Amino acid sequence: MYNTTLNLIRGALPNVKKRKIVIWGAGKGAQETINMLASEGLGDRFAFIVDSKVQSPSVKNIDVLNCKGKYYVVVSISGYHPEIEDQLMRWGYEPELDYCYYYKRYVEGISDYSDKLGNRVDGDPGKAEICFVGRDARVKIGTGFLCSNLKILMETGASLEIGENVRIFNETSNDCARWKLKEGSVMILRNNVSLQSKGLIYCASHGGVYIDDGTTILSNHRIVASSKGRVAIGKDCLISHDFAAY
Repeated sequence: MYNTTLNLIRGALPNVKKRKIVIWGAGKGAQETINMLASEGLGDRFAFIVDSKVQSPSVKNIDVLNCKGKYYVVVSISGYHPEIEDQLMRWGYEPELDYCYYYKRYVEGISDYSDKLGNRVDGDPGKAEICFVGRDARVKIGTGFLCSNLKILMETGASLEIGENVRIFNETSNDCARWKLKEGSVMILRNNVSLQSKGLIYCASHGGVYIDDGTTILSNHRIVASSKGRVAIGKDCLISHDFAAY
């Protein structure tokens, strides 16, 4: 969450202008956000914290934000975004121009999805559960994609490309495949790739995983690309259980 929120703040700097910055949320994310502001030379721009449930001498009620234009709001909590956003927009705040936040959105069974933060799914994800954390992440899915019990996490700027006739299959109904693409990472599965579930594919920040046409990998696989590193698997490979690549 730290790096994602930091990049959101950096992206928001041109919109902050001369305004004071208010943090929405009195939890532990508030102090992290204050530290981030200080690291970007904006410590003196921090005004105060607001929260709808917690009030104290250092935390004000959210109603003080009912004055659009005076403050720039950084939402430091990872939940309740629809409610918070609805309230800010009722007060006239515009996304990005007047506020930014750590974004988390689950997408399941929605073809050709897009949102206002630039996240998008082109194609049909089937039964995959995609969680967008941040912005400008893209999932592109070819025809014939079949899966069950697949969970995908996409951070800011991550890119996932799935070719045609890719299949993620299970030995049992309890098996689950997990793909985690951190900020700016890339994962490409070419055509006719088959992965048995109960595996993990992890791309660290700006890392990459590439699996070429016709390759099959069985269960308990673990594929990890380090930060700015790359794991590449060639064409027409048949890889057995308990495979690991780093």
